[in-house]
Amino acid sequence: MLPFRSSCAPDRRSGFLAWSLLAVTWFAVAAEPTPAPPVLTAPPEPVPTAFEADIPIPAVVPGHVAPAPGEHPRLFFRRGDLPELRRRAATPEGKQIVARLRELLGGGEDMPIWYSATTEAYAGTVVVDWNGILRLLSAWKEKGMPARTRHDSFGHASAAVAKAKQAKSDDKSADLESSKALTAKDPLAGLPPLDTTEDIVVDPWRAVALGKVGGGVPIGTYSISHVIGFGLLWQLTGDRKYAELGRRCFELALRGVRDRDDRYAWANAGGALRAGPAVGWYAAGYDLCADGWEPAERQRFAKEIQDYDWGPGENLADLAAGSRLGPDSNHWGPQIGGAALALLAIRGDPGTDPARIEELLKINQARITTQLEKGLGPGGYYSQGPGPGGITTDTAFVPALQAYRVAAGLDFCSPRRTASSILWIRCQDLTTIKGKPWYLIYPHGYFAGNYGNGDFGQRGSDRDGLSRGGQFCQGFGIMRDDYKPAALWVYENIVEPDPAKRTYDTVSPYAHRCLFALLNWPWGVTPRNPAETRPLAHFDEKHRYLSTRNRWKDRTDILISFAGFVGNEKDPCSVLVAGYDQKLPNSNLYKWGTCTGFKTWPDGSAVIGFPKGGAWYAIDFSGAGGAELLYVAVGNGLIAGKDVDLPADGVKARYTTTTLGGKPALILTFGKGDHPAPVADGERIRVGKRVVSFDGNGITVGNP
Repeated sequence: MLPFRSSCAPDRRSGFLAWSLLAVTWFAVAAEPTPAPPVLTAPPEPVPTAFEADIPIPAVVPGHVAPAPGEHPRLFFRRGDLPELRRRAATPEGKQIVARLRELLGGGEDMPIWYSATTEAYAGTVVVDWNGILRLLSAWKEKGMPARTRHDSFGHASAAVAKAKQAKSDDKSADLESSKALTAKDPLAGLPPLDTTEDIVVDPWRAVALGKVGGGVPIGTYSISHVIGFGLLWQLTGDRKYAELGRRCFELALRGVRDRDDRYAWANAGGALRAGPAVGWYAAGYDLCADGWEPAERQRFAKEIQDYDWGPGENLADLAAGSRLGPDSNHWGPQIGGAALALLAIRGDPGTDPARIEELLKINQARITTQLEKGLGPGGYYSQGPGPGGITTDTAFVPALQAYRVAAGLDFCSPRRTASSILWIRCQDLTTIKGKPWYLIYPHGYFAGNYGNGDFGQRGSDRDGLSRGGQFCQGFGIMRDDYKPAALWVYENIVEPDPAKRTYDTVSPYAHRCLFALLNWPWGVTPRNPAETRPLAHFDEKHRYLSTRNRWKDRTDILISFAGFVGNEKDPCSVLVAGYDQKLPNSNLYKWGTCTGFKTWPDGSAVIGFPKGGAWYAIDFSGAGGAELLYVAVGNGLIAGKDVDLPADGVKARYTTTTLGGKPALILTFGKGDHPAPVADGERIRVGKRVVSFDGNGITVGNP
């Protein structure tokens, strides 16, 4: 019999056989050719534009209990949410946000030091101290509120008013209400002394020497958000003095004191675009402070909100209905969003007209739906482009969606992807340029109506204003949970990668952004690389907007954005390319039109056509073209950028102009690689291991 052998003892014969099988398997695998990259092509069929239109909105929030008449707070959180909000405020991150809140309030323990002395929009903010603003208020009380200015649809004074103002400014006897008198070198010169019986603030303990602040408007200057900030402190601490400070700030607004940005004000704002957010944010402050005020004060302020009326287009009814312009204008979202905040804040409260409020809310809900269906596309792209889109969404519209869900139990966000895509499309377009976070956008002024510069840093950026600000802290409040891990990864890896310097998106000078950071920040959510949860290519079906990238990693990512002003097909649009910390010159211009032949691949590659504009595109991230990116454009009006060399990264960008299918063509290779020169091959062009052709309906990027 065979000697006993442990199962653990080696068998040289079986070992030989095992190694032989392993070797055969290895050589078989090694001999197997690498799969060819996919052929990039798509049938020339129109892209549907009614994506998700069959899903009704708003949905009803399950289990929602409507606020009782007079119940506050209600807009963004309910009384039952206070323990969690206070717990968040006690964490290290929450303490940082509360400290920022106090900074934005000018200290947070008493009235702010600085105020705008301007009496009308677009006059230029002149900052005065507490004593100065009381003297101005005394003068206004004696001579009456600053005269109402009639604005055109875009918020500017009408031509007739502007002409009258010019004639008045030429008159040497111009009175105290004139723009000239209030924007002179010393805006308080000639005003009567402070009336110590002034009843707006009974104890002007902040009276200091008259002064102006140079170098811009200082942090902490009075804003339309101060009532909210003090209201939040009241809710967090239970100290009624903060509710009283909020009341005083609201009182100043009623007496004519403007925001730090003179376009925004309760009284005589700079058109409907500015009036909507003004009444909305003061109403949000009312919501936070109301349960700290006496009943008579609550009724008085609620009625002021209900009766808000500064003329056609700038009254609560017109704002709720979006009477100025329409969903394709960046003025519309702030109107209807601000009005929504106001109506929801006072709904059912003593001193208001319930029937009127319900009627306006019904109209407003229809307008909210219209904005989500016509102004915004399902991928979050706005009809006027990303710069104006920030004004549409950030100023008041996104918070209004959150308020509808919390205060009214109406969910405009979860059923469709549109609301979640408002923030996600900004994430998709973010990269780093010269070490700073940027999103790809036309340079400011590149065409009429373009706004924003793409800077997502902490100062002087597209994050530090009332419009175009709070994208993350507000956006998290309406974003579906399945989007949040990826969006949080973008914030922590691109926007503010240094944990020690994170602001939680409170860089703007408005206190309500601290409320949203504290309330909405997804602490407890694990950030995930977007490549794990989202497609590399992002597309908006309605507005034919494409943004795609080769990866989510670091500054070496390559990103392509079809950034444009799609609301006007007469304006040129551009394909913007960035990567390795650089933004390449605009590669070409084209006109928008019906989108056809669109398709994407898992690696971010894509093909797309705009036959009406005479332009077709292919984006190949397979690397088979001899570089990380092979980009092909066919059509008229192509502009080749200058070649770029980045020796530190071993990266190049090479542009070649040629023809394909009898039409002008542009080929760009970008990234690492040997960048082989394109070679004509009959009607085709060879680029590395790729063969490119155009048949009149679309581009095909194939293999030899």
